[in-house]
Amino acid sequence: MSAAPLTIRHQRFVHEYLRDGNATQAYVRAGYSRRSAQPCASRLLARPHIAAAIAVGRQRLAQALEVAVVEQMRSGLEKAAQARRAGIIGLKVRTHRKQEQRVTLWPGRPQLGIEARERKRSEERRAAGENAPDHRKQ
Repeated sequence: MSAAPLTIRHQRFVHEYLRDGNATQAYVRAGYSRRSAQPCASRLLARPHIAAAIAVGRQRLAQALEVAVVEQMRSGLEKAAQARRAGIIGLKVRTHRKQEQRVTLWPGRPQLGIEARERKRSEERRAAGENAPDHRKQ
C-alpha cells in the first residue's frame, strides 16, 4: 500500500497543525470550510500519510529547537567568558573609596515584605529566645 501524496491543502493543514496543535483551527486556516470542521479535521488526522507528515514535522521542529537551545547556551557562555576576560564580571569590584566590595551575580532571594532592619530585629529576638510580638494586643 503506497502513501498518497499530500495535496496543497493537506500540506497547509499539517503546517497549521504544527503551529498550535489545534486540528479544528488548522483545518479552517488551511482553507477548508468552518462547517463541520471538527469532525473533518479529526478524519484528516486519522489518515496515515497526514499523520506521518505531522510526525516528520514534529521531528524537524524538535531538532530545530534543540539546535537553537544549544546555540543560545553556547552564545551565553561565550558572552560570559568575554565579560570575565574584560573584568566586567568578577568576584570583587573596586568602589570609589578604593575598597573592594564583593559582588554576586545571583544573590539569594529576598524575603518579601520584610525590610532589612525588621529582619535583623526578628533574627535577634529569635537568637535571644523571645517570641514574636503579638500584634493583636495593640
